[in-house]
Amino acid sequence: MIYKSFNDTELFEGKTNKTYEYNIEDQDINFCIAEINGRFPTEKFAVNRKCKEMAHVLSGKGILVVEGKTYHMKKDDVVLIDVNEKYYWEGNFKLGIPCSPAWHHEQHEIVD
Repeated sequence: MIYKSFNDTELFEGKTNKTYEYNIEDQDINFCIAEINGRFPTEKFAVNRKCKEMAHVLSGKGILVVEGKTYHMKKDDVVLIDVNEKYYWEGNFKLGIPCSPAWHHEQHEIVD
């Protein structure tokens, strides 16, 4: 069993997002809390080259655009974004996001 307190998270901030990463030191899965306020990424699309990202909307609402299809998201909705799918969020969300295998910054890209 691995336990991590919110006080142990590492904060990453961008123009429209705050991400709190829980470093559980497991290669198969990891978890973060993301707060989106506006559009993320601010332009183009995000893509993950190695892991699936599941997002649970903890609070807020807005849209998620994946591969050109728009999803209207609200509290308690869940989505699974597959490897290499291009997406962006727009709205005001707080998301719980487990990733498998574990997410790392170098596998995340911003693309056209």
